[in-house]
Amino acid sequence: FSQKHQLGLDIHCNDFYDNHAGISFNFYPNPVQKELKIKYDVEQPENITIRLYDINEKLLWTLMKELNPQKTDAIVALMDQAPAGVFILEVWQEKNGKQAKVFMEKIIKD
Repeated sequence: FSQKHQLGLDIHCNDFYDNHAGISFNFYPNPVQKELKIKYDVEQPENITIRLYDINEKLLWTLMKELNPQKTDAIVALMDQAPAGVFILEVWQEKNGKQAKVFMEKIIKD
């Protein structure tokens, strides 16, 4: 995560980095105030890592989770302690022992 220009306000959010990942995400509400819900849909069990960065590339938290196609619940990220501003949420998928970035989203905190 070393390319600062990717974090600017002109970031290409909602871009899938691996269009054949078999996984999709929906983040809401955005802008967020207290809780960010991360809804997912997977074709098969997937191991993912979700990382939240501030606009200065500081890693704020990491969540590792196994997603199951039979579950429909959302992951809830508590944002009430975070200051107002712009954040970057990245989703990484583990395949064959390696991680690949599959999604990046700009999150705005009011």
